[in-house]
Amino acid sequence: MDQSNEECAATELRRFASLLRELRVTDSWHTKSRRKFIQIQVCEYLKFYNV
Repeated sequence: MDQSNEECAATELRRFASLLRELRVTDSWHTKSRRKFIQIQVCEYLKFYNV
């Protein structure tokens, strides 16, 4: 794997970790729609990378 592929993979991993961290926010009325959106993004990410 060359350096650009490694950088791309590292960027994707950081993005995924950020999504997971956002899911840990408090479950109040103003965050429920955001949480649902993030859950959908995480599911799509996992499907795309066959995890």
